[in-house]
Amino acid sequence: MNRTSADGLIEPLSPKLRKVVERILDDVDDVVDDVFEKVWALVPDYVRARNPVLRKELHAAIALHAQVWFGALLRAKAPTEEELGPAAEFARHRVHQGVTLAGMLRAFRIGTAGFWSPLLEAAASDPKLHHELLFKVSPYMLYHFDMVQQAMSQAYNKEQFRQVRWRERLRQELWSVLLTRPDDVDSFRTHAEALGLNVVTPHCGVALRLAEVPALTSKLEESVDRITAGIARTIEVERDHFMRAVYRDCLVFWLPVPHGEALVDHDRRLATTAATIAKSVENVVAAGVGLPGTGPRAWRVSADQAVKAIERRAGAGDENMACRYSEIALDDAVAGSENVTRFFQALLERLSHEPHLLETLQTYFELRQHRKAVAAALKVHPNTLSYRLERIENLLGASLDNPAWVAKLHTALRMQRQTAARRPARG
Repeated sequence: MNRTSADGLIEPLSPKLRKVVERILDDVDDVVDDVFEKVWALVPDYVRARNPVLRKELHAAIALHAQVWFGALLRAKAPTEEELGPAAEFARHRVHQGVTLAGMLRAFRIGTAGFWSPLLEAAASDPKLHHELLFKVSPYMLYHFDMVQQAMSQAYNKEQFRQVRWRERLRQELWSVLLTRPDDVDSFRTHAEALGLNVVTPHCGVALRLAEVPALTSKLEESVDRITAGIARTIEVERDHFMRAVYRDCLVFWLPVPHGEALVDHDRRLATTAATIAKSVENVVAAGVGLPGTGPRAWRVSADQAVKAIERRAGAGDENMACRYSEIALDDAVAGSENVTRFFQALLERLSHEPHLLETLQTYFELRQHRKAVAAALKVHPNTLSYRLERIENLLGASLDNPAWVAKLHTALRMQRQTAARRPARG
């Protein structure tokens, strides 16, 4: 139905009904206040938005719709696009105020009923007015509110799409800062704050290893959007309230550390959350958790740590699907220095000429230095075990009663296992 045929639906009101509409319009503030209170009470989106401007703007929007509706009846003419412009502008504002399209349309339906009610009340005891409302006004009423609703919905959807593109561009620019200019604090702050992120609060990088990374950009975006929606549901956070980026076959996102939560507790809790995400979201096969920090360089380091946690624990099994960098931090620090790595390798090379000593040391640590259990596992006499441990100490100039030496040997053995695990098998 076009605008011309819609105008044909509006017949001039009878003098009696016209007076009713004029009287309602003279006291329209009461109608607007009543609709406003109902919308505020019945549509949770408006209260949850916590926007200081929203309450005043909602009242203004309801007043506008009342003027448009009753004005159209008096003029016997549908509103023009210019008259609907402010309604569309209000709809665009709702996107930025955090009101959903469903919430906005529910508020509009409440308003529709609120504007129709005073007309019905005026005709309650007048059969002629009742007949005119039913057969003359109501056909146009259905069209009028459908037309206004469509204008609002189109404006809302266009603005939402524009905002999504804008936010995606901001995320890409922020990721570029983290990736190539991690010391550019000003750019980091500008982009992060534009996305609504709290740059003062420490953030922690979480990496999700993707089973498949689509080659086409459009398919990659669709996959990332689906995974992001799954993350948002799992952690009960709006999808636009955290930063994300695709990095080294992983989707990395950053989450804030809640105020007052100890970092050790946060590390453990986030690992549990990451494991839940990895098990419940499609196309995700593993998760890694970095250590939190503040500022662009710390965000970048945390992302690298989260990816490293996955890579270092590759093949560890489903029970280790969520890997914490804190568990490999010492090993990574050692591996980051060539001469330190060489020192730890040299410790075990000193024992490599007597393979039973390496086996003894490995078992000694696996069984938490309980000598009776170690001797039993190796099937040797306790005296033999004591001799072997003394031999290790003599060869290395070490003391197995010294915690520093225990830490060094334990680290050396872990590094050896990790190197062996990464070494490709011979066919």
